[in-house]
Amino acid sequence: MDNGYDIADYKDIDPSLGTMADFEPLLARAHELGLKILLDLVVNHTSDQHEWFKEAKKSRDNKYHDYYIWKDRNGDELPNNWGSSFGDPAWEYVEEVDQYYLHCFAKEQPDLNWENPEVRNSVYEMMRFWFEKGVDGFRMNVIFLISKDQSFPDGPVIQNKQYGSYYAGCANGPRVHEFLHEMNRKVLSDFDVLKRVMTEWQDKMYENDGWNSLYWSNHDQARAVSRFGNDSEKYRVISAKMLGTCLHMMQGTPYVYEGEELGMTNADFTEISEYRDLEALDIYYASGG
Repeated sequence: MDNGYDIADYKDIDPSLGTMADFEPLLARAHELGLKILLDLVVNHTSDQHEWFKEAKKSRDNKYHDYYIWKDRNGDELPNNWGSSFGDPAWEYVEEVDQYYLHCFAKEQPDLNWENPEVRNSVYEMMRFWFEKGVDGFRMNVIFLISKDQSFPDGPVIQNKQYGSYYAGCANGPRVHEFLHEMNRKVLSDFDVLKRVMTEWQDKMYENDGWNSLYWSNHDQARAVSRFGNDSEKYRVISAKMLGTCLHMMQGTPYVYEGEELGMTNADFTEISEYRDLEALDIYYASGG
């Protein structure tokens, strides 16, 4: 239901669209044609048919119970006044555990509890699974809803609706930047992905008698140590040496962007007046800074 946005299995293909045996050659052929494949990443919620939720409903002591957002029953009162995107209450009662679970969308789409680090690690592991398959990236569905205000305040009632809006307590929540930064660090900037890409470059160049131009960065990109390594005082030099060794040991002609030979990192300014970059200043002042 909901056009596939209720995910029952994060590591398989919707049967209505085919099988993994169909997807893999599709991915390979797309890459042969110079096309990239992006998957829709739906991790604010799962389907109520997902094994995690089936287990979560069995007992409060079940490991997967804390994968979702539950509130104890208080008589006939709902945990708060939130309504779902589809007009019904955003809370659904489960008799087996005598609790309500949150669903910002349909009741068949229970929201994941991103406060639980095991949830986040399960999501990151799933993302790595698809990157290892060879997909090129993700379009992240309602990713701005993954961090909830843990006080779960009532939302404003707008347009004479029966229930309040969940947006105030869910949209761009207090930890959303932290969660996305963690995702970037553990998956999107993961060196294993980078290793796969660099290996593919080398293999294809070698097979076709090619000769590559090797570089980490330029004036339009972040410093290599900050982008691919760790620019803290403890690891900056180690990261710079690792990146330099990797680049200069590959087949091709290496290019060193000024400052790279020193292990230079991104700027660490604290005042906007310290910046002399037109794009950075334009963005700052356009946003009301």
